[in-house]
Amino acid sequence: MGKKRPVIILILAFIWLFMTGCQPITFAKIPDGASILAVLNAREQTVSFLNAENGKSIATWKPDFMFSRMLLMNSHTVLLYGKNAEDVHMLDMRTGKQTGVWKTGKGIVNATLSISSDKIYFADKLRGTVRIYTTAGQQRDEIKVGPSPFTMLEDKTHDTLYVMDLQDARMREVDLATSRVVRTFRLNESPMGGLLAADRGELWIGGHGRGDFPEEEVSVFSSKTGQKLRNVHAPFMPVEFVRYNKDTLFVLSHGSNTLRRIAMDTGQSTGELALGANPFGMVSNGRLLYITSYESNQIYMVDPETMRTLKTLRAGDGPIQMFVREGDGQ
Repeated sequence: MGKKRPVIILILAFIWLFMTGCQPITFAKIPDGASILAVLNAREQTVSFLNAENGKSIATWKPDFMFSRMLLMNSHTVLLYGKNAEDVHMLDMRTGKQTGVWKTGKGIVNATLSISSDKIYFADKLRGTVRIYTTAGQQRDEIKVGPSPFTMLEDKTHDTLYVMDLQDARMREVDLATSRVVRTFRLNESPMGGLLAADRGELWIGGHGRGDFPEEEVSVFSSKTGQKLRNVHAPFMPVEFVRYNKDTLFVLSHGSNTLRRIAMDTGQSTGELALGANPFGMVSNGRLLYITSYESNQIYMVDPETMRTLKTLRAGDGPIQMFVREGDGQ
């Protein structure tokens, strides 16, 4: 009997390891009725959930898998992914549980939900492609674009996806019906961030610039012809855009730590706000703007009408990307 005991203990230990290894990944539940500001903190690899109205902390997720980007897929589902991650992880905010793992392989640098909310466009830097997935995690198509695709803008009316390339500084217009690039036009160096104003037939494109020549302008192109219409002065490094109404958009320039309110007809600034060091992300719930400061670990809650900071919120270490999930008020 004495000889059998170590064997039994070893078997029980293996069973325990197997059982604990099979436990589903679970995080804190996020209230379904609350308006949520989710913040990805790059340096500490966490996601902070704040109340979007008062800025109070609700919960923090700290996954043990690699990720550097996130996407809100619907009112309760979040995708976590990254360039060096082998998988895309799908999590349900209502339960805090992981509900799926998509075996994409490395290379995914950006993701955009289709306007119809039934597809996800993944920019794959390693393959130089846009990969189109269903919301159930099945790849339906893969389209060859440039060497380093990142920003993607969809025009649902014309069944078109505009794909900007960081490396070769080109915009590729993809016909989604045929999965073919039908037009390519030149952009400024290291383009990043943009906005499609479909009602105006305009593409507003930002970027970093290169080396000692940081980007000072937002380039406005015709979405119909690909011709440049004009430049809008917004130094330095305009990388984030939010459309406020039919006449106004906001441009965040992280090189000069400046938020600008731009009249779209004239291209003139109608308000400016200095922010903390290295602001990188900007989102809106239609009433307020939320802006991350990567260096100071802060989130600025800004009134778009007065261009004043209403509150300064704390998230985690290195806040870089956000999304707002509207609640039902319950």
